[in-house]
Amino acid sequence: MVEGGAAPPWAENVLIPEGTVNSTETAVPARRLVHSQWCSMRHSYRLYALATLLFVAPSAPGYLGAQTVPSPYSFIDTNQELGVFIGHLDSNQGRFSIGPAAGAVYGARYAIKLGDTPLAFEAVTFMGSLPREIIDPSRPEGERVVDEVSSLVAGADARLRLSLTGPRTWRGLNPYVALGLGAASDLSHTGADDLPIGPEQEFRFGPAFMGVAAGGIRWFPVDPIGVRGETSLHLWRLGSPRGFSAHEEALGPVPEQEWVGSLMYSLALTYRF
Repeated sequence: MVEGGAAPPWAENVLIPEGTVNSTETAVPARRLVHSQWCSMRHSYRLYALATLLFVAPSAPGYLGAQTVPSPYSFIDTNQELGVFIGHLDSNQGRFSIGPAAGAVYGARYAIKLGDTPLAFEAVTFMGSLPREIIDPSRPEGERVVDEVSSLVAGADARLRLSLTGPRTWRGLNPYVALGLGAASDLSHTGADDLPIGPEQEFRFGPAFMGVAAGGIRWFPVDPIGVRGETSLHLWRLGSPRGFSAHEEALGPVPEQEWVGSLMYSLALTYRF
């Protein structure tokens, strides 16, 4: 590499034959001539480099700029959610089949995110007209179901929800788990006078303490609309009617109260804001 305007070292002792430069000289050191040619070449290279830069520069951002790698994660930029759902309650009727049976339910839910954490507070309520068998324990086994009534079962609970992908979605999906506490009850008022059994054999459901464990997936196909599928386990207690204890010989041990678990499968349409 030659710095500044100096001629290259190989031109130091080069001679030019007589007649090539000046007819009055027989031989001239080539240093001065080569230096001139060298400077001319450097000037040409600089012009070429400048022209190339001016030509390439306008298109440079297209391939020299920073690349953007698409991410499957998207942040959830809303804090609240409101929705309605329909579902099926696969109800456990208990040992003596006195509790509400399986049936369709519907309900509503509200959620609010707790700051920048993956946690959210939820309030859920549901209701459904569920069939319930009327049992006469004094009858022989296989003949104890004497009637069937419709029970208007309702429940409400408060939950703490944990998003498994944090405050974001993965390809539009947001899986979660939740735990909650609440209560459930039969809002219908079917009394013993309306049933073919005595008052001591009458069963009433609730108000009963209820524990909830749930898991599901939220899907956001179009902002701010979402779809949520959920499976939840509802634990509540069924109290045995007083008259049942008089028939322990036929029924077996009669517990005062019995814990049962019922699964609910639901599909919700939600709105985020």
